[in-house]
Amino acid sequence: MGHPRKKRDEEEDATINGSGLQTPYPLPDTNPTKAIEPPSNVMLLEVPVSVVEQRVSNLAQGSLCLVLLTGPFLHVLNLIPRGVLAGLFWFMGADALRGNGITQKILYFLRDRKLTLEDEPLRKVRKSRILLFIAVQLVGFGATFAITQTIAAIGFPVIIMLLIPIRVLLIPRLPFTPEELAILDQPTASPFNAQNLDIFQQQEFQLGGLLRQLYLNSSSPSYIDGMNSSLVNNTQFLVRADAGDEGGVIWDSALSLVQGLVPANPNFTTVLANGSTIVAPLGGYQQLPIQSVESSNDISLEGWTDCNTFNTATSVFYNSTEFQEKAAEYADFLTSLKPYLDGRPVTLQNMWNIYDFINVQYIHNPPFAKALPLSYLETARHLANWHEYNVFSDPQLSGIGNIGGQTIIPSIISGFDSILDDTDPVKFVYFAISYKPFISLFNMTKAVEAAPELAGIVNYAAAVALEARQPASGGEPTLRLNFMNGTGEDWKTYSVLGSSSDVALSDFINYLQPAGISSLPEWCSVCANTKDRGCDVLTAFAATAVAESRPTIGSVGAGFLGAGLMLAVALAVFGMLAFLGCLTFGARRKGNVRSTKESASDDNNA
Repeated sequence: MGHPRKKRDEEEDATINGSGLQTPYPLPDTNPTKAIEPPSNVMLLEVPVSVVEQRVSNLAQGSLCLVLLTGPFLHVLNLIPRGVLAGLFWFMGADALRGNGITQKILYFLRDRKLTLEDEPLRKVRKSRILLFIAVQLVGFGATFAITQTIAAIGFPVIIMLLIPIRVLLIPRLPFTPEELAILDQPTASPFNAQNLDIFQQQEFQLGGLLRQLYLNSSSPSYIDGMNSSLVNNTQFLVRADAGDEGGVIWDSALSLVQGLVPANPNFTTVLANGSTIVAPLGGYQQLPIQSVESSNDISLEGWTDCNTFNTATSVFYNSTEFQEKAAEYADFLTSLKPYLDGRPVTLQNMWNIYDFINVQYIHNPPFAKALPLSYLETARHLANWHEYNVFSDPQLSGIGNIGGQTIIPSIISGFDSILDDTDPVKFVYFAISYKPFISLFNMTKAVEAAPELAGIVNYAAAVALEARQPASGGEPTLRLNFMNGTGEDWKTYSVLGSSSDVALSDFINYLQPAGISSLPEWCSVCANTKDRGCDVLTAFAATAVAESRPTIGSVGAGFLGAGLMLAVALAVFGMLAFLGCLTFGARRKGNVRSTKESASDDNNA
């Protein structure tokens, strides 16, 4: 983003960019209705690229157990004191208990949420579902342990085998979402662990370079006036990155992007008092501060997390006729995906997770890429787009489906305020976000009405540039929405608010601002949440304030208290008067009578 320009005919004054992380390569626009069976006459040559899990150690362990059961070794084992064996087994059990799934879930439930890591996957699971899953696990454990205490103890493997159909057939029918089950009961190992995301970081670095050429290059028609294209001025940039429930991937991507945006420069130096010149590390590496936005204490970049109203709306969508018809239409395709998903739930509800998995595998795992028909990836992308657009959009501007856009709108407006304020040095604002706010923003700005291809997941390293432009004829700034769907695409301008040209920035702000959610109390109210993301503190504070403002006794008690107080005051006054002699009581009057009688007697005697 940049301040209003004074020289060029049509100046670009602002870019608010968001980086979405999904598909690394653009795919053709397809809308298949039937799945294509994998070819049966193709021979696949699989080449191992990494080792994730092996069975050699377990086989060797089992073989050694058989050897130790032979006569000579049994005699040696009898020489070991039982106390030593008991201590060994106790230590092994205690050590295994620390890493046990049941133990970890119980500890998470009991631990203070503030002391839980931000990237803890269980944060995405409702506590009631964690308790339900723990209960199921404890029942299975209890059944296995109980049979070992009976004469049928030798049959305990049968109980363990029965747990398999329970997990496959019964557990999915319980009120768990596919996402929750994937977290609560993760596979022991996956065929490929894609920890190396170098290609995605490289794309973010390239995106930073493209933004630099567009907005920081003085020869570019979109150059932001006053920006130093060689040596960075930190006060001119505002960078915020979502570091919430994406495991830090987005924050890392933002770091890669700013390295491309403001690359190393050997002229980035410091001169010491003794006259020596120090070049910044890595050949003049220039740092831009990145604000880490944690979902636990900031709602702006992840408005949907822990939003109960949003979760309810999603459940309603899953139960709708439209969703059921879509699931029935693609039932055969989903069934055909099972061999490729490593045990993940194959449901339309889990479509975003399915697509993410096969897409990453398709990029990093050569055998997987050869085995998976391209049409499968295209169909999965189509279904994931349909699923995510219907979940993260809403026909109503302030509808709960737009929660991802509603919470980021105040930050966008605040960024424009800073850029258009001549006293504020900020000229460029960058938000690193997931693809979900993209979907909501495209829907809220009506861009998707003119460009239906925007109704879905954006590619890796996609960017939206909201530019405030000063018309050559003067007047108020206008807004233009440019979008680049990954570094393999070009920038394209899209319609905003139904206009075929740029719209007045004030119209853009006035239209979207009422739908924005700018404060935590407002978010807690909209999302019907009283315990997460700081809502528990607000709820406790409100309860305390109500309790303090409430009278401590009822109206009847207050009446009795007032009457008693008045009586005490009256008695105190009477007591004071009596003490001063201003009041006389019965004893004094008897004395007067006696005096009168005595006087009369005296008269008679006289």
